[in-house]
Amino acid sequence: MDRWYFLSEEPNPVNERHLCQQNGIRLYDGDSKTNIEDVTVELTSHRIIVRQFNLSLLLSRVGSVTKEDGMFLRSDKLSLKLYPLSPSEAAVDRPYRKERSNTHIKLSFRSGGHVEFQQHLNQALQDKLWTVIAKPPAPAKR
Repeated sequence: MDRWYFLSEEPNPVNERHLCQQNGIRLYDGDSKTNIEDVTVELTSHRIIVRQFNLSLLLSRVGSVTKEDGMFLRSDKLSLKLYPLSPSEAAVDRPYRKERSNTHIKLSFRSGGHVEFQQHLNQALQDKLWTVIAKPPAPAKR
């Protein structure tokens, strides 16, 4: 959970696009439940956002995504493997410091929607729009 930033302290990325959102999500720190449950998660071309808790996770932090099928009375989950923080990044104030897991988080889809969310997430990770540098607008012709 130490890869999350405070949403209110992070500027909106240039060229960011809304891709989808899903409600009824519970966040896990590794395999352990957190107190962040029944929230709406927004996916953009650059990040995952949980507005109710003022959280933002940059997609550049996500290395891979795997699906975990739910079983009887268990929800389907997406496990996101995360890249480690550099020492300078680890020193930045964050909503959560290193807790139980330092390698992955999970999103539990208690109301369904994991298939569409995963498709959009995989496409965003493939496109890597956060690496595209926006061109300044052309000067007006007179």
